[in-house]
Order: sequence, then C-alpha cells, then structure tokens
Amino acid sequence: MNHVGIYLGNNKFIHASSAKKKIVITSLKEPFYSNRYKWARRLM
Repeated sequence: MNHVGIYLGNNKFIHASSAKKKIVITSLKEPFYSNRYKWARRLM
C-alpha cells in the first residue's frame, strides 16, 4: 500500500495527489482508484 485518503461520502475521498502536487477530492468510481481500492475502516 502506498496511498491513503479520507472517505467523504457519496463515493468521494480527499487525498494528496502526487501527479497534481496538491490536495484533491476524487471519485472512487474513477477506474484508476476503483481498480486499486483495497479496504476502509471507520475510526469513530
């Protein structure tokens, strides 16, 4: 595992984009992320 993000709801998560060099909100439905998604855990 080499990338993590925070799930925001509605299939979106916030993460630091190495390609864009900034913080972005991305859909988990995008093929790049949906193919690589492994697991999630609720912290509260």
